[in-house]
Amino acid sequence: MRKGDERKAALLEAAKELFFTRGYAATSVNDILDTQHVSKGSFYHHFESKLEVLTALCKQHQGEAAERWRSAVTEQMSALEKLDLLLYYALPANPEEINMCALLLQLYRTPEGDQVISAMLSAQKTAFFGPFAALIRDRKSTRLNS
Repeated sequence: MRKGDERKAALLEAAKELFFTRGYAATSVNDILDTQHVSKGSFYHHFESKLEVLTALCKQHQGEAAERWRSAVTEQMSALEKLDLLLYYALPANPEEINMCALLLQLYRTPEGDQVISAMLSAQKTAFFGPFAALIRDRKSTRLNS
């Protein structure tokens, strides 16, 4: 990983911790900078705003959820078992989702909230729609061949 990518990842991780503990509204860009000891210029090189950080976190979060699903799936599982796991990881109903759900609920009915929810749904679609469609096709072909 390049140094710039490492810095961006560190800023994202710092922001995530602060958003989860303090809340989005109570966290400033300066708070994020203080934890990483970087300049505003460095922050704005990677992100246009605090909102863009949160949007990036939503995308990262959905990617991580999809990876947890891929790690949990085995070849021995039926399409229905894989689909069940996919829904578990894609929907915010499992223990790994508590902090993200709490953060998103804070933004409900705020100007930023609509943009963040839209980014989260878009990232969720990107991460899970392909595997979901493949499982549905697999399930249908299994039923047709039975």
